[in-house]
Amino acid sequence: MQDNRKNSLKPRVSPNEYDSNINKLNSELYNLEHGHYNFGKRDYRGFWEHAKTISGMFKEMKLPGETRQELWEKFSEICDDLKRKQNNENENFRSWSLHYRDMIMRDARTARPCDLFGLDPTTANQMKDLGKVLSGSRHLLSEHKHEMLGEHKKECFELIQEVQHDHDCWWNNYNSHRAQKRSEFQEKVRDNIRKNEERLRKASNALEKARAHADDLRDKINSAWSDDYRDRVYGWLSEEERRIEDIENSIEQIEKWIEEDEAKLR
Repeated sequence: MQDNRKNSLKPRVSPNEYDSNINKLNSELYNLEHGHYNFGKRDYRGFWEHAKTISGMFKEMKLPGETRQELWEKFSEICDDLKRKQNNENENFRSWSLHYRDMIMRDARTARPCDLFGLDPTTANQMKDLGKVLSGSRHLLSEHKHEMLGEHKKECFELIQEVQHDHDCWWNNYNSHRAQKRSEFQEKVRDNIRKNEERLRKASNALEKARAHADDLRDKINSAWSDDYRDRVYGWLSEEERRIEDIENSIEQIEKWIEEDEAKLR
């Protein structure tokens, strides 16, 4: 009898409150499904932040049992559909990333100097032309870096650096036979290049670690056990991606300094 008296004291939910809550959730679900676009492109972060809010509404709002289940199934369907679309976009992104990687690496390979075992040594003018080809591959990497995966950008960057090293060796040998008056100036320029290459090496190491951390965060997002944790990881990932962009901008600037100094040696 005591338990019955306690239950009788619980506030009853009026039909009007039920209807109001149902209407609110239906409105939020409609906005979730049809909103969150930025210049025609789906804003996934905004979507998932909104989804988190709606999930909280389900916990707080009073709803009839069957209606709650129906609305929750509708909410889950919207989220699952968006997740499928997001995964498809990721696959499409990977496909284009592979395309740009292959194009950039093809150009970088054609920039390698080759003297046919000494039978037909590369001339200075030919090396200048090859330098333009290599610079073009570096420009393509810079132009499409936001359309490529970290692993593909790393492959391109390492190949460009490898070919650049071949160019540096060639020019160093070439310039060693030039007049003494210019040799002192060249040594100063080369020292600056070495310093920048060291900066570039350190920046590249930092970039590699940052990309690995970002990939780890993406794995955590994919395996997240709750929307709340996933949203927190999305925040961490956004911070890491901004850090990656800063490092990439720094690398671009260092590469430009290297190019400028290399031009002085030609």
